[in-house]
Amino acid sequence: DLRGVARMVRRFASGRGRIDEARYRRAHVEDDLGRQLVTSGVIGAASTTVSLVAFLALRDAVGPYLANALAVVVTAVANVWANRRYTFGRLGGHGRVQDYVRGAALTGLALIGSTVALFVARAAGLGRAGELAAVLVAWAGAAILRFSVLRDRPRTGRPDAAPLAPSTPNPPTALDQRTT
Repeated sequence: DLRGVARMVRRFASGRGRIDEARYRRAHVEDDLGRQLVTSGVIGAASTTVSLVAFLALRDAVGPYLANALAVVVTAVANVWANRRYTFGRLGGHGRVQDYVRGAALTGLALIGSTVALFVARAAGLGRAGELAAVLVAWAGAAILRFSVLRDRPRTGRPDAAPLAPSTPNPPTALDQRTT
């Protein structure tokens, strides 16, 4: 009935709604690579879409090289944040600076790789479609490298340094991290 749905929506919107999570948990997986790949892929597709839109919007106004640089930089911080949070479950501040420094270095590599690919495409006279293909291939390579570098961060024994599997009983929330 619609009144029951409305009550449930109000309850969840006000923060009082609860779901019995025990019924929906999956078995614990030691190495959650499959879930991490899917999550990282979704984040990467969203970042690439934003980068591509930025590149296309800026290309004619500022030229392909500056448009490429802006497109890569615009999504870099959000990409590292999203992968850190959703792909690897790193909620706390421990290792944040290290992850962002690695992300900045990888952004630099992505920028160099995509600029070289763009130069080659333009030198070969491949046109706009060739430029797009070149930057997309370079961005995809950078995404694969970013995933492997962020995934292989050394573990320090702190609870927020290791990735959390979704099946971890009562994983800490952002609120829990602020209170400790």
